[in-house]
Amino acid sequence: MTDPRYLSRAGKIREGARILGPPEDFIVALTVHEKELGEHVDLFVKGFCQTLFNEIHSGGRYSPGTPQDTGFARANWYGGIGGTGVAPAVQEPATRVPGMLSGEAQAALVQLDETALSAKAGDEVAMANNAHYIVDLENGTSLQAPEGMTRLAVAAGQLIADEVAAHVMR
Repeated sequence: MTDPRYLSRAGKIREGARILGPPEDFIVALTVHEKELGEHVDLFVKGFCQTLFNEIHSGGRYSPGTPQDTGFARANWYGGIGGTGVAPAVQEPATRVPGMLSGEAQAALVQLDETALSAKAGDEVAMANNAHYIVDLENGTSLQAPEGMTRLAVAAGQLIADEVAAHVMR
């Protein structure tokens, strides 16, 4: 079962995107963008969720992403709207494929993208992981992500929001 302290959850967008991340809660100040986004707010929500999910799963500008040895941890990310729902844990692979994104990890990324692209203003969007050692990875047990991955992506939430808003308004 996923440790609930490590769920990333975007709350109702009109109230500001509220992210629950390890170890603190914070608010992404969307009010500065709300008027300029206007009718594009749903596009913003999709872009924000997709960017945050990708940062945590695969890495990007703000997070190294989920460490990948066998691909098990990356394969166990899943998202949901209105809560995370229930996702069965992916089986741990029998063989190690260094540096390769497993088919299961790729499927997890596709599912996260589908969740993000279905999100709209007012939705509660969540991301969780079933890997039994995900909390250990978040706490820096991997040299690939010594400072974790979720914490870093969540800490960059305002920067991500600002970048996505600027991109949507182009």
